[in-house]
Amino acid sequence: TYDRMLEDVFAVQDSISRAIVDVLRVQVLDEAKLVEVPTDDQRAYEEYLRGRDQLRNGNTVEDYARAIERFERALLLDNDFGLARAGICTAYWQQYELVGDSDLADRAIAACREAEAGSDRAETLVALGNVYRETGRVAESRELLQRALESEPNNANAHAALAQAMRIDGELEAAEHHLGRAIELDPAYWRHHFALARVMHEQGRIDETISELRQAI
Repeated sequence: TYDRMLEDVFAVQDSISRAIVDVLRVQVLDEAKLVEVPTDDQRAYEEYLRGRDQLRNGNTVEDYARAIERFERALLLDNDFGLARAGICTAYWQQYELVGDSDLADRAIAACREAEAGSDRAETLVALGNVYRETGRVAESRELLQRALESEPNNANAHAALAQAMRIDGELEAAEHHLGRAIELDPAYWRHHFALARVMHEQGRIDETISELRQAI
């Protein structure tokens, strides 16, 4: 049980991580931090988290617009906050997928490139990798997503994004493996189950497809 004043969310995360490590009897070298700090501004991080939640649970253009507003507020507080730029990239792209407006695609690509220029974190690579995949640059997408997993092996979104690229290339067993890993890491996110249902369907496994779709619902 943790009863703390949330004055520094990253310090709390690091403290919790260390407690878990102690319980698991894992040795951590020296005093290396276990949580990488993406921004020094607590308010920017809060706006980012709210935007990410809006992005994760959104289904409409308006939902994604609200996510963009949150990410832009985060950037006003910390202009070097790469994860916020990656969020803007993903939000614009999801708007584009809903309405097909090429201007939204252009905005997504521009935001992704800005994010990549300022950050090499997994979420940045995943955002750009998704855009590349959906614009036909599958090989480049896979390269970015592999880099994302090299830097963060337990990033569920990276596993899921790589799986979708593999599905396009016809590597259905490998895609199923990565989606299974994504679901292990983030079991409550409906999009992972929906993506796995598509892979099952393309293999003719209808009962399993239905099961995954029900789980997504």
